[in-house]
Amino acid sequence: MASRRENLQNPQKYEINCMGEPTVSLSDAKVSSNRRSIILHQHQQQVIPEEISPYVTSHTLSNRLYALKYPANCNTGLIGEKIMSTKIIKMKELESELNLRRSQLNEVIAENRVLKALQRRQELALKNYEQSKGQLPQLIQSHSEEIKVLKTKCKKMSAQNRDLEKKLREREAELQTLQDQHKHLLKLSKDRNLGERERLQEEVTYLKQMMESMEAQVQDLSKKRAIEHKVHQQQMQSEISRSKECRKALLCAEKQIHHLEDILKYHTY
Repeated sequence: MASRRENLQNPQKYEINCMGEPTVSLSDAKVSSNRRSIILHQHQQQVIPEEISPYVTSHTLSNRLYALKYPANCNTGLIGEKIMSTKIIKMKELESELNLRRSQLNEVIAENRVLKALQRRQELALKNYEQSKGQLPQLIQSHSEEIKVLKTKCKKMSAQNRDLEKKLREREAELQTLQDQHKHLLKLSKDRNLGERERLQEEVTYLKQMMESMEAQVQDLSKKRAIEHKVHQQQMQSEISRSKECRKALLCAEKQIHHLEDILKYHTY
């Protein structure tokens, strides 16, 4: 008991291990062989707990020393579990890191393949360009000829397109006419008095034609009347001018007659 108190009162005799638990310092190794044999003899007579550990401070110092001296006789399950769990965690970390490195390696390999394929394509394109560089004038000439041919075809296609548009408009007009006739026939078919309506329609058409012809005749007669009136006016104007001239000539003749009569009277006297 005195030795235990001395050990507890001298903390310099203890050290801290890597797990943060106190361990026996080097000063305890200098204990006399007699005291050590006595302590070991006492521990041989005692019963060691099942889960004793030399790193647990709650156990007695003698039990901890016995565990250090004879670790095979003590139950080291707690330490083994900790070590195994640490090893398992470490193995999992290494395995995950290995998988990561494998995935990175696969990505690098795939990228290398893509780069090699791209390099091959670029080399092939460069080779083709170098081969076609000497054929550039021929290619330009053939390209210009193709452009001329395409322009000619484009003109022909434009002309054909215009013809087709014209035909399409004609067909649309014919279709519209047929649709109008169809509507008219449908309207007539819905009417009960179809025959009489057709007869009246024919009469109306005939009368319209007669009116149109009569209007044309009236217009012709009006034109003739206007022309004749104009001619008559011209004739009237000419007759009036002739009558005026005749009156002037008659007045002149009357004056000459009066003058001659005066001369004749003068000679008679």
